[in-house]
Amino acid sequence: MNQQTRYDINSIARLLRRFVRLNVENLRLSFTERLTILMSSVAFFLIALFLGTIGLVFLTAGLAHLLEGALEVEWVYLIIAGIYFAIVGTIWVFRRKILIDPICRFLSRMIVEPPKHKEHE
Repeated sequence: MNQQTRYDINSIARLLRRFVRLNVENLRLSFTERLTILMSSVAFFLIALFLGTIGLVFLTAGLAHLLEGALEVEWVYLIIAGIYFAIVGTIWVFRRKILIDPICRFLSRMIVEPPKHKEHE
């Protein structure tokens, strides 16, 4: 084997190692980006759920206080419970359209689609 052939093989091996190293780095960065998007979405959802629950408690108390003047307290709480059951029933009937499909679309868009990079012109 002559000197030029050995140099070419070493050069190809170096390029191949660099290519693999860059692809691993790209994979790490892409995974980190997608994990960050997922974690921020979960954090936003949990914060919105917490604040929404607090708001719903105050709204329920206000509605109970408002209806208390016109009805007996037992009927007021039964009406509010009926409203909650109607909301839960509606969510249950439309759970695929309201919950499952959007979550599936979000995850598939995040995992399956390649990241969109801006072109530098």
